[in-house]
Amino acid sequence: MENHLGDLWSIFDFVNPGLLGTASQFSNYCKRLAEREHNPYGPLRELVRPYILRRMKTDKAVIADLPDKTEVTAHCTLSRKQAALYARTVSDLAQSLKESEGSSARELCSRR
Repeated sequence: MENHLGDLWSIFDFVNPGLLGTASQFSNYCKRLAEREHNPYGPLRELVRPYILRRMKTDKAVIADLPDKTEVTAHCTLSRKQAALYARTVSDLAQSLKESEGSSARELCSRR
C-alpha cells in the first residue's frame, strides 16, 4: 500500500469483509503494531500476504509478460460554457504572469 493503512482496510473490507475487523478495531491493531520495536507491521503483512500479488517491473519475468505500451489519443470538444471558462482561466493566468514579472513564483501563488 502506498497511501494509508486505512486504504488497506477499505480494500480488504470490500474484498474480504471482516478479515481485518471493523475500522476502529483495525486502527487500534495498527497502533499496537506501530509500538513494536522489531518488524512492527510484520504480523499485518503476513495476514494479507495470501491476497496480494506483488510484481515489480525490475523482475525479468514480469517485463516479458507485459505488453508494449499502447497510447490512444482521443480528442473531444468543449461545450461553449467550458470553452468560455477555459479561455477566461487562460486569460487570468496570463494577466497574473504579466503582473508578476520579476516576482517570485511563491508571491504569485500566494495571490491565488
